[in-house]
Amino acid sequence: LGKTLESLREEVSEREKAQDKLKHFNAVLRAVRNINQLITKEKDRGRLLEGACENIVKAEGYRCAWVALFDDSRNLVAGAQAGLGGDFGRLLDMLSSGGSVPCVRKAMSDKRLVVIENPAESCKECPLSGRHPGSGALALRLEHGGKIWGVLTASVPVSFVKDKEEQSLFKELVEDLAFALHDIEMTDKKRRAE
Repeated sequence: LGKTLESLREEVSEREKAQDKLKHFNAVLRAVRNINQLITKEKDRGRLLEGACENIVKAEGYRCAWVALFDDSRNLVAGAQAGLGGDFGRLLDMLSSGGSVPCVRKAMSDKRLVVIENPAESCKECPLSGRHPGSGALALRLEHGGKIWGVLTASVPVSFVKDKEEQSLFKELVEDLAFALHDIEMTDKKRRAE
């Protein structure tokens, strides 16, 4: 009887984990869908990035999201966020004055996904690192056609940060945004040329 109770507890625990994972991935898929809809409609870079961050957080798949855009000399030119409030301003000030944080440094120097399991430990100099206990972070540079626009970073529950499906969906989301930034730039160039 003791083993049966223990095996039932384990089974219930596994089912709860599976339900949590399904709920999380449905939220992330909603965010991806909503952002893709936004991409088809929004042709203003600032509103696109703000809307993307808001959709990432609003779908409840991620706890916060932020974007930092840089020019070719790696100077900060724009930022957008959701779920961070005033702390994001401190990060932008740091980036504007030439400072950096680990996720930005890693993402800008390597096209691979940056996975941070414990931001409070790994990113001590970042003003956002302790913002969401129990969360990890994913960061990836926004790149399309050889041009790097910046970095998108999102806080994700630590139980999902190393999940390959999670990472794949995040990469897709970042690639879609990078393509949209490319498209906006090309449209602006064409408009100026005309």
